[in-house]
Amino acid sequence: MYWSGYFTSRPTLKYYQRYSSNYLQTARQLQAWAYLKPDPKPSISWSPINGQGLNPLSAAVALVSHHDAVTGTARQHVTNDYAKHLSLGNDLADVVVNEAFSKLTESSSTFLICKKLNVSICEPATNSLKKIGDTLYMIAYNPLGYKRSENIRVPTVVNHETNELVPKVTLLSKNNIVSSSLLPATGWASEKQEAASFSSESAPSVIVFNVALPPLGFETFAITLEKKMELESEKGEIIVKKHNSGDNTGVVLLENKYIKAEFNSVTGKLASLTNKIDQITTNIYDQGFYYYTAKNSGPWMLRPDQTKAEDAIPVSDKAQLSVIKSSTNEVIEVVQIFDDWITQTIRLVDDILEMEWSVGPVPVTGINASKELFSRFKTDIDSKHTWTTDSNAYEMIDRVVNHRDTFKLNVTEPIASNVVNVNSVISIKDDKRQFMVLNDRSQGGTSLDSGLIDIFVHRRLLGFDYPGGGMGPNGEPLNETRIFGWHAPDTRYWYRDGPGIVVRGKHRVGITSIEHAAKMYRVQSEKMFRSILLGFDVNGGINNVNSFKRFSGSALKKSLPENVKLLTLQQYKNKTNTFLIRLMHKFAVNEDVELSKPVTVSLTDLFNL
Repeated sequence: MYWSGYFTSRPTLKYYQRYSSNYLQTARQLQAWAYLKPDPKPSISWSPINGQGLNPLSAAVALVSHHDAVTGTARQHVTNDYAKHLSLGNDLADVVVNEAFSKLTESSSTFLICKKLNVSICEPATNSLKKIGDTLYMIAYNPLGYKRSENIRVPTVVNHETNELVPKVTLLSKNNIVSSSLLPATGWASEKQEAASFSSESAPSVIVFNVALPPLGFETFAITLEKKMELESEKGEIIVKKHNSGDNTGVVLLENKYIKAEFNSVTGKLASLTNKIDQITTNIYDQGFYYYTAKNSGPWMLRPDQTKAEDAIPVSDKAQLSVIKSSTNEVIEVVQIFDDWITQTIRLVDDILEMEWSVGPVPVTGINASKELFSRFKTDIDSKHTWTTDSNAYEMIDRVVNHRDTFKLNVTEPIASNVVNVNSVISIKDDKRQFMVLNDRSQGGTSLDSGLIDIFVHRRLLGFDYPGGGMGPNGEPLNETRIFGWHAPDTRYWYRDGPGIVVRGKHRVGITSIEHAAKMYRVQSEKMFRSILLGFDVNGGINNVNSFKRFSGSALKKSLPENVKLLTLQQYKNKTNTFLIRLMHKFAVNEDVELSKPVTVSLTDLFNL
C-alpha cells in the first residue's frame, strides 16, 4: 500500500495554503517598504481572533503546513478549523496591505483585496462599474524582483454580449490609454456546476488588460465605462464573438508570437503545441480528464481498482468546443466542456498555455462510486518511461517507472507506486524536446507510459484506507460536500449534505528545447506562485484622480539579475527601519548554460527603502 493519495487530498485547502503563503510574503514586503508599525509580539495566549498585523497569518500558514493539514488527511471539522485560521489571518493581513497601499500612493483611499477573483467576484469592481461614466481606481503590485508584464482580469456586471458599454483603462503614471477587452468571465460546465460552486455573485464579464509593472513595485489604473462607438483599433477595443464548433473538420488555432496551439474541431481536444521561438512541435494525441475507480482508496492511500494506465476511464471521448474570437477573427480563448461537471478554459500566457479547469461535483453514484480524477496529456515525446518532478520547487528529481535507486522494487500496485508529489512542475523529454505541466498547488503526478503525463486534480471517496479511515475510531470518508456538521457535542455523529465541492485551478503547459527548459519552468513557476496583487478602491468614482499623489513606485532601483530570486523582504526584530533580506540563486548547477553561472549582487545600490 502506498501513501500517494494525500498528494491530492483536499485540493481546495492545498490551494488556500499556497495562496496564503504568497499573500503573507507579499504583505511582508509592503509592510517593510511602507515603513509601517511593526507587528506586536505574539503572546502565549495568542489566537487569530484577537491577533493583529501579520502574525496571525504567519502562524496560520505555519500551522496548515503541518503534515496532517496541507496533506488533506485531517478530519473534516479539523480541516474547517485550519481554513478558518487562514481566513482570519488573511483578513488581518488585508488591514496591513490597505495601510501600505494608501501610504505608498499617498492617498486616503481604502483598498480592498478581492479573494474570489478566480470565480469573478469582486464587490468594489462590480459595484463601481455599472453605467456610463462610472470609474474604478485600482493598484497592481508586483512582488517579484524583476519587471513583469501580464494580463489581469477585473470582474464587471457590464454584459459583454450587448457591447453597449466599453471600458477605457488609463495608466495613471503616464496618463496613457491601455488596450483592453471585454470578455465573458470564465464559465461553468453547467447550471448544476455553477449552483454547486456557490458563485451566484459571479460577474458575467471581465475587463482584460495588460499591466507592465516595475520590480517590487506598483502601478495605478483608472477604469471608466464609456458608450460603445465605432470600433477604433488604436484604442484596442475588441468585439467578442462565440462560435460553437460542430462536427466540421479542420483545426482551431490559438496563437501568439511565442507559441501556437492547435485544437481538433471534431474531438474538441488539444492536438499539438508549437514553440515558435525554438521551432519545435509536440503532437498531443489526447488531453482530457480521466479517472480510476477506487473503492479502497482513502485520505492517505491511492488504491485504484485498475492496474494499468490504459484502463483509466475517460470522462468523455470528446469535448464540446467553443471559441471566443476578436473582430479580426483571432481566437482569444478556447472553452472545452467534457461533461456537466468538468470544463476547461484555455488561453495564452507569454510562451506557455494556461488551462483553467473547473471540476465537480464529482458524481458518486453506482457501484464504482469513488473516483481518483486526473488530467491526462498523451504526447509523441519519446520519454522512455522516465519523467522529472520538482522537489519543493527547487531541485529537480528524475523518476523511472517501477524503479528505486537504492533497492529492487517489488511491484504490487503499479499505479500507486509510481505516483509522486508535484509541488511545481512535472515534465517529460526526449533528445530535443521537453514538455512540462506546472500547477498552482501540490498534486499527485506520474508518467506511467512513454510520452504520458497524468496529474491528479480531485478525489472523492466513499471508502477508507483501513477501518476508521485513519481518522479516528469512526470512519469518515474523504467525501467533501458543501455542508458538513455533527450533532454537538459528540463529533462521532457527523453528517454531510448538499452537492460535492467544485474545484477550480490552473495548469500551465509548455514545450521547449532541452536547453531552454529550465528557464521556462523556473520563471513560470515563480510567476504562478508570486502572482500580481490587485487592490481596488472601495470608494469607486467618488474619489478622483487627484486623490492619488503617487501613481507608481518601486522598492528596487533596478531589477535583480535574471537568475536571482528574492525570497524575503520583511521587517527584522520588530524594527521599522531594519530589514531581513534573503536572496537565492534561481537555477541549479548546470541546469542552464548561462543562467546557472554564479552571479554577484550588490545590496548597497539596490533598494529604494
